[in-house]
Amino acid sequence: MITEDHRIEAVSPAEVQLRDQSAFFHAAVTRWLSRPGITIACGRWSDDAISELVPQGQASLLPAIYDGCFVGVRELRLQGQPHDLRSHFGTTNP
Repeated sequence: MITEDHRIEAVSPAEVQLRDQSAFFHAAVTRWLSRPGITIACGRWSDDAISELVPQGQASLLPAIYDGCFVGVRELRLQGQPHDLRSHFGTTNP
């Protein structure tokens, strides 16, 4: 990976896998958000923490802003709403 100051840094295979997995889910969710009837559910059943949103075609997924183990973090923004939903599209666990 080339840094902002033009240095070359090694990227682990796990980070490459996480970046690829996150890119796949980013593309899939972006396509889903264009459908007015879609419902987004995010969270873990085991934690009793599930959020459901019905964006009615008025949501956007912001691009990645972090590197490393946080490269999969995305913000889902609903048009006209002050809050967002953050999700992580990957894991670094084998």
